[in-house]
Amino acid sequence: MYSVGFLGAFILVTWFLAFYLFTERF
Repeated sequence: MYSVGFLGAFILVTWFLAFYLFTERF
């Protein structure tokens, strides 16, 4: 259960960072 939550948080942070860089580019 803990590993699932950690993986979900990691994916969320990665997606947010990618979205931030994408918006900064344009």
